[in-house]
Amino acid sequence: MGYTYDEKGDYDKAIESYKKAVEINPKNDVVYKNMGYSYYKKCDYDKVIKSYKKGLEINFIDYRAYNNIGYTYHKKGDYDKAIESYQKSLKINPKNDKTYYNIGITYTKKGYYSKAIKSYYKSIKLNSKNYSAYINLFEIDLILKGQFNRILENEYIQFFKNDKSIFFKYETMKIVETIFNETTYNLSLDNWSKKYQSLSLNWDFNEIDEWIKSIDDKNKKDRLLKAVKVFKNHN
Repeated sequence: MGYTYDEKGDYDKAIESYKKAVEINPKNDVVYKNMGYSYYKKCDYDKVIKSYKKGLEINFIDYRAYNNIGYTYHKKGDYDKAIESYQKSLKINPKNDKTYYNIGITYTKKGYYSKAIKSYYKSIKLNSKNYSAYINLFEIDLILKGQFNRILENEYIQFFKNDKSIFFKYETMKIVETIFNETTYNLSLDNWSKKYQSLSLNWDFNEIDEWIKSIDDKNKKDRLLKAVKVFKNHN
């Protein structure tokens, strides 16, 4: 019943059902995991963590639970605890590309770019189709060096050039790169907006925003701000 209520989006009733389930069988870690999901949908992050930890008392090798706890700590802004939880997850299962990707995001938030890069590389090595890991690497490369990693760029193009819903994130970063490096690309900002007008970018621009603030060239900065404003309208 709890799972069915989750599917319907009625998270309060889902939680009520899960609570009844653990009263009957307090040793079912899956119920605590599902309850954690319901609390997450309600943005009640402290109870999310509590639920997953209760599940881990029963099944202490559930790497997904540690991953989800890490993700929740990240949402709370507690990046150190997020990293700690991700590391526990990876210790149990060092072949989960999603956890490497998630810890890469948290390392980036902390400004630990070298650790973030290594994590994204591991994520891609385990799952070459993890397009978000490529994009985050492109962003870090741009912030640190002003250019993309060309080998990864070619791989990305090869894998995703025929998937419009994925490829437009690459072209977003490509426009940012060409503005910064004062080079050219075969898609203008206006044409990008027309080409992808039906798609939502769904992107956190915090790192790019901070990077743009640090640029001294006023003309370049103004052009980047204009471009990012267009991109944000697709969020």
